[in-house]
Amino acid sequence: MSATPHLPNEVLAQIFGYFECTLPVKEWWMNEVDVSPVATLKSLCLTCRAFRHVAQPLLFRNVIIWGRKDEATLFVKLMKALIGRPGLGHHVRTFSFGWYDEYEARNAGLSWPDVFDCMDHKLDLPPRFKAAMRSCCHEASGPDAAAAAMVFMPNLQLVDIMALSDDDLLSGMLSGRPDGVWPPSGGDSMQHQEALDGTSAKKGYANFGLPLLKEIRIQHPGNEMSTDILDVEGALLHPGVETVRTVGIHWTADNCTRDWCRDGKSTIRTLELRECIIDDEGLENMFQQCPALESLSIQLGDARRAFGIGEDEWYFDLRKIANVLQKHGSSLRTLNFHTQNSEDVVGGHGGQALRDLTGLRHLAFDKKDFMGSMMQGDTEPFLKDILPPNLETLYLHYDDMYNPSSYATAARHKAMEQELHFVITCGQFPNLREIKLEQHLHDNAPFEYSIMGWTCKVFTEDLWHRPVSTGCARTIIALTREHQRQDIAASAGTGVGFVSNSHELAG
Repeated sequence: MSATPHLPNEVLAQIFGYFECTLPVKEWWMNEVDVSPVATLKSLCLTCRAFRHVAQPLLFRNVIIWGRKDEATLFVKLMKALIGRPGLGHHVRTFSFGWYDEYEARNAGLSWPDVFDCMDHKLDLPPRFKAAMRSCCHEASGPDAAAAAMVFMPNLQLVDIMALSDDDLLSGMLSGRPDGVWPPSGGDSMQHQEALDGTSAKKGYANFGLPLLKEIRIQHPGNEMSTDILDVEGALLHPGVETVRTVGIHWTADNCTRDWCRDGKSTIRTLELRECIIDDEGLENMFQQCPALESLSIQLGDARRAFGIGEDEWYFDLRKIANVLQKHGSSLRTLNFHTQNSEDVVGGHGGQALRDLTGLRHLAFDKKDFMGSMMQGDTEPFLKDILPPNLETLYLHYDDMYNPSSYATAARHKAMEQELHFVITCGQFPNLREIKLEQHLHDNAPFEYSIMGWTCKVFTEDLWHRPVSTGCARTIIALTREHQRQDIAASAGTGVGFVSNSHELAG
């Protein structure tokens, strides 16, 4: 009789699942993943056949190579495993892969002829795609490694990869086109081309198209310059992708997506553009490409991202941006603008555009971007006059004009707190439940007002981490609506009450 009680595979899968290695959602661009649990799954695979049967699919479910040591060696081990047993790739749901050295990979035993032989005899792929892969074999850089690996992973749901210039193979895969043709063009159908090639065409291929793909993350290699949206526009066309996150994308009037993109049925609902170069025409092109967009986050890149772009070739004109938002942003529920890094921001008015976004529930922005500088005095509108009526959460990014050591800033700080008090107590925002104000690290004075039904916390938070920067510490004032107070106020029909500032709320 076995000393170890027999457990159903479903129970073992639940237990072993705690050792999975998954990609983070928060600060995903840092490429920092704790892969130590993978060692436990490897040990479980070597324990016994029963454990191996359960643990091996979990081991391959999240293939994370980017950010780890010896990426080339890990990639070679992965490809050898997939060549030996292509069925293992069917377990993969997440694939994260950055750059690798082709010379190191070949020294570690990577054999592209073996890969292509496996593609020919064991994988169902478009003939033109296989031919294109073979044509790259003799180049110094080798074939597209990410695309070569992904054909073994037809059930992928999330890919996190590095952007490469003019990468037609990868764009074709990410586009979800079952024929593998990229870029598409009129009259260049797969059937026509394969007829010329003497091959038979069919509607789909088992190892191509990535039908389950839901999220794509694309990052520009390095921390300088940027990748044209044209080089990765295939990622915007996949019929099932709902989330696209990017770092270092250049999307302006000079390189908008082409007509065939706007003719597609995009299902993208969440778009995050970090360290991007974008202007009003690029933003309008984005809305045309993503008509179902519900969540938009734009963080402008600094001078390093704009390197190579002429001084007069790019401006983030907030007045024009506001006009585009007013015209196309009606479906947005979440909007985040962060312009702090860039010196190419002009304008500074457009609050009417925000107020007209009646569907907006979550908003983060720098107040001066849509209201102008407070130096304009009494002519400046109050914050409550530019916010959308159905807002639930509000985040105000740090304004670099603040300097806690100056008398002028103390007055500005007091004015800002008064404005937040007006936002909460004016009764125009019945759904508002949270406000966060990001301030200079040393600007940690308690909030002056006490508001019935609301709590206040003042704390320090490390923000704006990047692979080349440790970020910075900020003081955060967080005002949160208490649920019980919210219910009482709603039943009374009078909004939240206000208590005069007889005392201060400490953090």
